[in-house]
Amino acid sequence: MNAREIRPAGPQGPRLSRADAIRADRRARAPGTDVPHRDYFARPVRPDDPDEADAPDGADDPDRPNAPDRPDDPASLAAAADRLIRLAGTRLAPLPGTALLVIGCGTGRAALLLAEETGCAVTGTDIRAARIATARRRVARSALAVRPEFHTADATALPFPAGSFDQALMMEVTTRMPDTPGRRGKRAALAEAARCLRPGGLLLLADPVGADGTPPGAPGLRLTTRERLPALLDAAGFDVLRIDDLTGLTGEPAAERYPGYVMITAWSRVARVT
Repeated sequence: MNAREIRPAGPQGPRLSRADAIRADRRARAPGTDVPHRDYFARPVRPDDPDEADAPDGADDPDRPNAPDRPDDPASLAAAADRLIRLAGTRLAPLPGTALLVIGCGTGRAALLLAEETGCAVTGTDIRAARIATARRRVARSALAVRPEFHTADATALPFPAGSFDQALMMEVTTRMPDTPGRRGKRAALAEAARCLRPGGLLLLADPVGADGTPPGAPGLRLTTRERLPALLDAAGFDVLRIDDLTGLTGEPAAERYPGYVMITAWSRVARVT
């Protein structure tokens, strides 16, 4: 895996206090190694979940990039999903009580795993009411002291006041949106995430990338390039801290659907772009 840190060029002006900047930079690094997945990939898969049959969110949707090419092996998909979620948790490094917004949470797999392993206060949203209903059933069965909350909402119109959250997670959310300036496009979703974050709050974005447009065999996807995603984040009000190239390392058996996969860590600027 190749990982590189990106610092925006030109004069920046005030952003964060020195203490906050040090903490954010520490979150964006893997302690003692440039291979952030080393320990993370060795961790076990969570127990089976009857609501998901141990498959990741949306595994029954053939348009999603994590739809199983091997339907007889859902455990490999679950393992890949949990590894990716834990790597996102390593990048965000939420503390107990950190207000984390999971946009496009699906049936709650990432929300519950991060709440369980970090103690953060998670709120999840998804546009599909059926997925939110499943997430609520799962959290009702859990033994978590601080249980995630779930809401049905569009990623471009979230029902929260500005600055409500410390961190946000978007995993394969903008992948299904067009790269247009309209209200339903990728930039609109990223700008809404920026609005919901406090200034200096962290965003973790994980998306497949490739040539602009719809890849063969995946009509529901709207890919963009790895160069375009940082530009979209900048336009939405974020400074990119780090880009990790996860191509070939997520364990997804869908390489033919898209040629690359990236995870981007960014923070919300004090002066947001509208």
